[in-house]
Amino acid sequence: MTTELARKYEALNKPLYSSHLNDFSIPPESSAICSFLAIRVTQRVTEICHQSRNVFSSSVIRGFLKTYGPAQDLDHCDFDRCFPPSLRRSDFLLYSREVVCEVKEFQDLNVPARVERLHAKRPFTQPAFKRAMYSTISNALREAGQQIRDTKHALSLTDALGLVILDNSIPRHLSFMTLLDAAERKMLTGLTDVDAVLCIDDVNAFLDPDGKPIKGAQTVSRGTIRSQRLSELVLQLMTDYSAHQGVPFFPDRTLARGDQRWIVDAHGRYQRYHATFEFQG
Repeated sequence: MTTELARKYEALNKPLYSSHLNDFSIPPESSAICSFLAIRVTQRVTEICHQSRNVFSSSVIRGFLKTYGPAQDLDHCDFDRCFPPSLRRSDFLLYSREVVCEVKEFQDLNVPARVERLHAKRPFTQPAFKRAMYSTISNALREAGQQIRDTKHALSLTDALGLVILDNSIPRHLSFMTLLDAAERKMLTGLTDVDAVLCIDDVNAFLDPDGKPIKGAQTVSRGTIRSQRLSELVLQLMTDYSAHQGVPFFPDRTLARGDQRWIVDAHGRYQRYHATFEFQG
């Protein structure tokens, strides 16, 4: 966090870290759901929203995929013979085995304790904060990449596209923007068997410009033909996901900017997470 940024906040309400990715809201269980659009690594994040009168339950994307027609569940016993102990399997095959998909859920990262521990180690740089704050997410991405690689090898799917779905089920302390930031950093430095990362949030919602709660679901992908193809398939996946939930899907909203902060008081005690974004136009 820069000195200039630190001066913007009083001692009792200062951000431990600000990531420029605008107000975060946990709405009542009524209206909201998800957003999606594929983006390339290093490009500005974009977002599309669809609204609903329902709210996703925890890990609903995994439950959806288990009953999704174009998906094959790799936990089925039919695949046991294909995976010796030395190879780890992913969760699903999608679209006639064109996609190998691994789902990683986050239900408890103990964010308050992590933030307070990092605050006690100040001063630190933004990269150092991100490495520590995102370590569990980064490890999950690394593991997912290995599972996708092993699955492609075990099933002789050399050209299959690799998709990781990061599913946040942690209320209040982080959002899909946290997953996006962590995924982008990891995609820039590795994950060679991963062509895109879809980041979704089952429990937290933002307010759109009309004051209606919406949820975030967004992908980070590479600027390649493979990633472009996978983005098209993920768009189909999200369209079907929305239809399954009985909610409309509007591919017409784009993020202009966003920001997320973890706020501590003067004694280094964690207070809250604050995240906001603005739409273009």
